Amino acid sequence: MDNNNKMTDNELIRRYRNGDVVCFNILLERYQAKVYGYIFSLVKHKDIADEIFQETFYKVIKDIVKGRYEDNGKFVHWVLRIAHNFIIEEIGKRKH
Repeated sequence: MDNNNKMTDNELIRRYRNGDVVCFNILLERYQAKVYGYIFSLVKHKDIADEIFQETFYKVIKDIVKGRYEDNGKFVHWVLRIAHNFIIEEIGKRKH
């Protein structure tokens, strides 16, 4: 097993901030099924779920790079909260 896969989320995030893009790919591989499954379970539409998933990880990348992620919680919960906010926003658009 590769040593990168043994690192904690916070170690991967720290290394990603320092320019190791492989570390973000590892985080994405760890959590993409869980995050996508969560999104899809709420929106029940593949295209919308795909879009929200992409928006979520785009924001995750931006926030990590800007130092907005604080490692005092679980990374995946933070990502799910971001996804949830995009889901709420999408539902609001569809109601109007």
